[in-house]
Amino acid sequence: MAWFVDEQGKVRSDSEIRRALRTDLNTHELCTYVVVNMGFVAFEFCRATLWVRLRPRAVSQATLAGALLWLAEYSDSRIVMAHYETVWRHEVFGRTGQVLARLAELAVIPQALRAGDFRRHRHDTISGALLSLVQLWQCDPAILFSEDCMEFLRNGLGGRYMVLKCAHGSRRLEICAVGRGYVAFDNAWLAQAVGRRFEDQPDYLFGCWAAEAYHEAAKEEKVIIDDVDVLLDNPSRQKSRLRYQRVILPFRERSGDQLFLSSSRLDGSIDLRAAVD
Repeated sequence: MAWFVDEQGKVRSDSEIRRALRTDLNTHELCTYVVVNMGFVAFEFCRATLWVRLRPRAVSQATLAGALLWLAEYSDSRIVMAHYETVWRHEVFGRTGQVLARLAELAVIPQALRAGDFRRHRHDTISGALLSLVQLWQCDPAILFSEDCMEFLRNGLGGRYMVLKCAHGSRRLEICAVGRGYVAFDNAWLAQAVGRRFEDQPDYLFGCWAAEAYHEAAKEEKVIIDDVDVLLDNPSRQKSRLRYQRVILPFRERSGDQLFLSSSRLDGSIDLRAAVD
Protein backbone atom coordinates (compact mmCIF):
# COMPACT_ATOMS: atom_id res chain seq x y z
CA MET A 1 0.00 0.00 0.00
CA ALA A 2 1.28 3.47 -0.90
CA TRP A 3 0.05 7.02 -0.48
CA PHE A 4 0.90 10.05 -2.55
CA VAL A 5 0.77 13.81 -1.97
CA ASP A 6 -0.25 15.44 -5.24
CA GLU A 7 0.43 18.90 -6.68
CA GLN A 8 -2.42 20.39 -4.59
CA GLY A 9 -1.15 18.92 -1.33
CA LYS A 10 -3.88 16.27 -1.17
CA VAL A 11 -3.11 12.74 0.01
CA ARG A 12 -4.28 10.06 -2.43
CA SER A 13 -4.03 6.26 -2.36
CA ASP A 14 -2.21 4.18 -4.96
CA SER A 15 -5.53 2.86 -6.28
CA GLU A 16 -6.77 6.43 -6.84
CA ILE A 17 -3.61 7.32 -8.75
CA ARG A 18 -3.82 4.18 -10.88
CA ARG A 19 -7.40 5.01 -11.85
CA ALA A 20 -6.52 8.62 -12.63
CA LEU A 21 -3.53 7.60 -14.80
CA ARG A 22 -5.25 4.50 -16.22
CA THR A 23 -2.21 2.37 -15.52
CA ASP A 24 -1.46 -1.07 -14.08
CA LEU A 25 2.09 -0.23 -12.93
CA ASN A 26 3.13 -2.05 -9.78
CA THR A 27 3.56 -0.03 -6.60
CA HIS A 28 7.30 0.56 -6.96
CA GLU A 29 7.00 1.56 -10.62
CA LEU A 30 4.07 3.84 -9.83
CA CYS A 31 6.00 5.57 -7.02
CA THR A 32 8.97 6.16 -9.29
CA TYR A 33 6.84 7.50 -12.14
CA VAL A 34 4.76 10.04 -10.18
CA VAL A 35 7.73 11.22 -8.11
CA VAL A 36 10.09 11.76 -11.05
CA ASN A 37 7.58 12.97 -13.65
CA MET A 38 4.82 14.63 -11.63
CA GLY A 39 6.56 16.01 -8.56
CA PHE A 40 4.51 13.98 -6.07
CA VAL A 41 5.83 12.80 -2.70
CA ALA A 42 5.30 9.07 -2.20
CA PHE A 43 4.95 7.12 1.06
CA GLU A 44 5.19 3.32 1.03
CA PHE A 45 5.39 0.80 3.85
CA CYS A 46 7.71 -2.13 3.23
CA ARG A 47 8.78 -4.61 5.93
CA ALA A 48 8.16 -2.32 8.90
CA THR A 49 9.95 0.56 7.17
CA LEU A 50 8.37 3.70 5.77
CA TRP A 51 9.85 4.75 2.43
CA VAL A 52 9.58 8.43 1.51
CA ARG A 53 10.35 9.27 -2.11
CA LEU A 54 10.60 12.69 -3.73
CA ARG A 55 12.31 14.68 -6.46
CA PRO A 56 13.22 17.87 -4.56
CA ARG A 57 13.30 20.30 -7.50
CA ALA A 58 9.92 19.12 -8.74
CA VAL A 59 8.06 19.38 -5.41
CA SER A 60 5.65 22.31 -5.16
CA GLN A 61 5.04 24.23 -1.95
CA ALA A 62 1.57 22.69 -1.64
CA THR A 63 3.00 19.18 -2.08
CA LEU A 64 5.72 19.81 0.47
CA ALA A 65 3.24 21.22 3.01
CA GLY A 66 0.92 18.24 2.54
CA ALA A 67 3.79 15.78 2.95
CA LEU A 68 5.02 17.47 6.11
CA LEU A 69 1.52 17.44 7.57
CA TRP A 70 1.11 13.72 6.77
CA LEU A 71 4.48 12.87 8.33
CA ALA A 72 3.71 14.89 11.45
CA GLU A 73 0.92 12.38 12.21
CA TYR A 74 3.23 9.38 11.75
CA SER A 75 4.64 7.57 14.78
CA ASP A 76 8.41 7.22 15.04
CA SER A 77 9.79 4.21 13.20
CA ARG A 78 12.54 3.36 10.74
CA ILE A 79 12.25 5.66 7.74
CA VAL A 80 14.18 5.61 4.47
CA MET A 81 14.13 8.77 2.38
CA ALA A 82 14.92 8.35 -1.31
CA HIS A 83 15.45 11.56 -3.28
CA TYR A 84 16.16 11.81 -6.97
CA GLU A 85 17.99 14.26 -9.19
CA THR A 86 20.08 12.40 -11.78
CA VAL A 87 20.39 9.32 -9.54
CA TRP A 88 18.58 8.08 -6.46
CA ARG A 89 20.15 8.82 -3.08
CA HIS A 90 19.05 7.21 0.16
CA GLU A 91 19.11 8.36 3.79
CA VAL A 92 17.98 6.38 6.84
CA PHE A 93 16.29 8.00 9.85
CA GLY A 94 15.04 6.72 13.19
CA ARG A 95 12.80 9.62 14.15
CA THR A 96 10.00 11.45 12.35
CA GLY A 97 11.25 14.86 13.49
CA GLN A 98 14.55 14.33 11.66
CA VAL A 99 12.70 13.47 8.47
CA LEU A 100 10.49 16.56 8.68
CA ALA A 101 13.53 18.81 8.92
CA ARG A 102 15.40 17.01 6.12
CA LEU A 103 12.40 16.96 3.80
CA ALA A 104 11.91 20.71 4.12
CA GLU A 105 15.64 21.26 3.60
CA LEU A 106 15.75 19.14 0.46
CA ALA A 107 12.87 20.81 -1.34
CA VAL A 108 14.95 23.40 -3.18
CA ILE A 109 15.71 25.36 0.00
CA PRO A 110 12.04 26.40 0.10
CA GLN A 111 12.46 28.89 2.92
CA ALA A 112 14.67 30.99 0.65
CA LEU A 113 12.05 30.81 -2.10
CA ARG A 114 9.33 32.00 0.30
CA ALA A 115 11.38 34.54 2.22
CA GLY A 116 9.14 37.36 0.97
CA ASP A 117 6.04 35.64 2.35
CA PHE A 118 7.00 36.29 5.98
CA ARG A 119 7.55 39.82 7.28
CA ARG A 120 7.62 41.41 10.71
CA HIS A 121 8.39 44.79 12.25
CA ARG A 122 9.65 45.15 15.83
CA HIS A 123 7.85 47.46 18.28
CA ASP A 124 8.63 48.87 21.71
CA THR A 125 5.07 49.91 22.54
CA ILE A 126 1.73 48.14 22.66
CA SER A 127 -1.86 48.92 23.70
CA GLY A 128 -5.16 47.37 24.69
CA ALA A 129 -5.48 43.84 26.04
CA LEU A 130 -1.95 42.95 24.89
CA LEU A 131 -0.61 45.80 27.02
CA SER A 132 -2.43 44.34 30.04
CA LEU A 133 -0.69 41.05 29.35
CA VAL A 134 2.73 42.70 29.21
CA GLN A 135 2.03 44.54 32.48
CA LEU A 136 1.16 41.24 34.17
CA TRP A 137 4.43 39.77 32.93
CA GLN A 138 6.36 42.77 34.29
CA CYS A 139 4.78 42.26 37.73
CA ASP A 140 5.32 38.50 37.89
CA PRO A 141 5.99 36.33 34.80
CA ALA A 142 4.67 33.21 36.57
CA ILE A 143 1.17 34.74 36.71
CA LEU A 144 0.87 34.30 32.93
CA PHE A 145 0.69 30.54 33.29
CA SER A 146 -2.01 30.51 35.96
CA GLU A 147 -5.62 29.50 35.32
CA ASP A 148 -6.80 33.06 36.01
CA CYS A 149 -4.64 34.34 33.18
CA MET A 150 -5.82 31.58 30.86
CA GLU A 151 -9.36 32.78 31.45
CA PHE A 152 -8.31 36.31 30.45
CA LEU A 153 -6.66 34.95 27.30
CA ARG A 154 -9.75 32.99 26.33
CA ASN A 155 -12.13 35.90 26.88
CA GLY A 156 -10.12 39.13 26.69
CA LEU A 157 -8.02 38.06 23.72
CA GLY A 158 -10.50 35.81 21.94
CA GLY A 159 -8.57 32.60 22.49
CA ARG A 160 -5.57 33.76 20.45
CA TYR A 161 -2.82 32.40 22.68
CA MET A 162 -0.21 29.66 22.75
CA VAL A 163 2.03 28.30 25.50
CA LEU A 164 5.33 26.75 24.42
CA LYS A 165 8.09 25.01 26.35
CA CYS A 166 11.78 24.75 25.50
CA ALA A 167 13.76 22.32 27.65
CA HIS A 168 17.08 23.49 29.06
CA GLY A 169 19.83 23.05 26.48
CA SER A 170 17.37 22.31 23.66
CA ARG A 171 15.93 24.30 20.76
CA ARG A 172 12.79 22.16 20.53
CA LEU A 173 9.67 24.29 21.02
CA GLU A 174 6.84 22.09 22.27
CA ILE A 175 3.23 23.23 22.28
CA CYS A 176 1.77 22.95 25.80
CA ALA A 177 -1.51 24.80 25.24
CA VAL A 178 -3.23 26.61 22.39
CA GLY A 179 -6.42 28.64 22.20
CA ARG A 180 -9.23 28.15 19.73
CA GLY A 181 -9.16 31.68 18.34
CA TYR A 182 -6.55 31.25 15.61
CA VAL A 183 -8.03 31.54 12.11
CA ALA A 184 -4.98 29.83 10.57
CA PHE A 185 -5.68 26.51 12.32
CA ASP A 186 -8.67 24.24 11.81
CA ASN A 187 -10.26 22.16 14.57
CA ALA A 188 -8.55 18.95 13.46
CA TRP A 189 -5.09 20.48 13.87
CA LEU A 190 -5.97 22.20 17.15
CA ALA A 191 -7.24 18.94 18.61
CA GLN A 192 -3.81 17.34 18.13
CA ALA A 193 -1.56 20.37 18.65
CA VAL A 194 -0.52 19.81 22.28
CA GLY A 195 2.75 17.89 22.40
CA ARG A 196 3.74 18.78 18.83
CA ARG A 197 6.72 20.83 17.81
CA PHE A 198 5.74 24.44 17.17
CA GLU A 199 7.16 24.24 13.64
CA ASP A 200 4.84 21.37 12.67
CA GLN A 201 2.02 23.65 11.56
CA PRO A 202 -0.11 23.31 8.42
CA ASP A 203 2.35 25.76 6.82
CA TYR A 204 5.59 24.21 8.04
CA LEU A 205 7.83 26.89 6.57
CA PHE A 206 5.88 29.62 8.35
CA GLY A 207 6.31 27.64 11.58
CA CYS A 208 10.09 27.54 11.06
CA TRP A 209 10.20 31.27 10.41
CA ALA A 210 7.97 32.14 13.36
CA ALA A 211 10.04 29.96 15.72
CA GLU A 212 13.01 32.29 15.40
CA ALA A 213 11.21 35.02 17.37
CA TYR A 214 10.79 32.59 20.28
CA HIS A 215 14.46 31.66 20.18
CA GLU A 216 15.27 35.38 20.26
CA ALA A 217 12.99 35.83 23.29
CA ALA A 218 14.71 32.85 24.96
CA LYS A 219 18.18 34.25 24.37
CA GLU A 220 17.45 37.80 25.49
CA GLU A 221 14.78 36.89 28.08
CA LYS A 222 12.73 39.93 27.18
CA VAL A 223 9.31 40.67 25.71
CA ILE A 224 9.07 40.54 21.91
CA ILE A 225 6.45 42.75 20.22
CA ASP A 226 6.02 42.47 16.46
CA ASP A 227 3.70 43.56 13.69
CA VAL A 228 3.39 40.53 11.42
CA ASP A 229 2.32 40.35 7.76
CA VAL A 230 2.47 36.85 6.27
CA LEU A 231 1.21 34.81 3.34
CA LEU A 232 0.20 31.36 4.58
CA ASP A 233 0.28 28.32 2.32
CA ASN A 234 -2.00 25.76 3.93
CA PRO A 235 -2.42 22.57 1.84
CA SER A 236 -6.12 22.34 2.72
CA ARG A 237 -6.87 25.99 1.82
CA GLN A 238 -5.95 28.66 -0.67
CA LYS A 239 -2.91 30.81 0.04
CA SER A 240 -4.03 33.59 2.37
CA ARG A 241 -2.69 36.80 3.90
CA LEU A 242 -2.72 37.25 7.66
CA ARG A 243 -1.86 40.47 9.52
CA TYR A 244 -1.61 40.77 13.28
CA GLN A 245 0.29 42.20 16.24
CA ARG A 246 1.95 39.55 18.38
CA VAL A 247 3.60 39.56 21.79
CA ILE A 248 5.92 36.83 23.14
CA LEU A 249 6.56 36.70 26.90
CA PRO A 250 9.28 34.37 28.26
CA PHE A 251 9.59 32.80 31.71
CA ARG A 252 12.49 30.67 32.96
CA GLU A 253 11.63 27.90 35.42
CA ARG A 254 13.94 26.84 38.26
CA SER A 255 14.91 23.77 36.24
CA GLY A 256 16.29 25.99 33.51
CA ASP A 257 13.46 25.13 31.12
CA GLN A 258 11.78 28.09 29.46
CA LEU A 259 8.08 28.74 28.96
CA PHE A 260 6.68 31.20 26.44
CA LEU A 261 3.26 32.74 26.27
CA SER A 262 2.37 34.32 22.96
CA SER A 263 -0.81 36.15 22.10
CA SER A 264 -1.93 38.33 19.24
CA ARG A 265 -4.71 40.48 17.84
CA LEU A 266 -5.71 40.64 14.19
CA ASP A 267 -5.04 44.02 12.57
CA GLY A 268 -5.88 44.53 8.89
CA SER A 269 -4.26 47.98 8.93
CA ILE A 270 -0.78 46.43 9.18
CA ASP A 271 0.89 46.55 5.77
CA LEU A 272 4.55 45.53 5.58
CA ARG A 273 4.42 45.02 1.79
CA ALA A 274 3.49 48.44 0.47
CA ALA A 275 7.06 49.77 0.57
CA VAL A 276 8.45 46.67 -1.13
CA ASP A 277 5.81 45.21 -3.48
